[in-house]
Amino acid sequence: MAEENKKIRIFFGGPLFSISERLFNKALKKALEEKGYQVTLPQDLGIIFREDGAIDCQAISQRAEKEIRECDILLVNLDGPDTDSGTAIEAGIRIGIKKPVVGWRTDIRTVEGGDFHWNGMFELCDKAIYSPGEFGKEEEAFIQLVDNIDKAIKEIIC
Repeated sequence: MAEENKKIRIFFGGPLFSISERLFNKALKKALEEKGYQVTLPQDLGIIFREDGAIDCQAISQRAEKEIRECDILLVNLDGPDTDSGTAIEAGIRIGIKKPVVGWRTDIRTVEGGDFHWNGMFELCDKAIYSPGEFGKEEEAFIQLVDNIDKAIKEIIC
């Protein structure tokens, strides 16, 4: 199975602002790499500094956009009360150029104003996965999420 996925490059769109977000991103990357995918996380791009020592947001954004345009699949994290704004822009770029996007959500909260799992605009993703799991069974839920992502990618690409 790993060999057939070898060339599939995933760019992971999602928040990276807290330790828990970065640790989850790394765990998901590792699990997907074990299935044979090549995965780039937003934190893998590194922080680029300007000459004055400040973070160069424009350079980081340009690098992310390059990855978004060149990867085989954009995988976007739809968790949170509302999807991270940067992630939403990443998905919008990718959908706009008509290349595959897979969104996933594990968050049990519904989108404000309805019984929806994500903002309706994410219905434009090639696949949107809702995989909340059960309390007390987080490890099993994580494995199920990885399997659901793997299945979605195979449906779209293979």
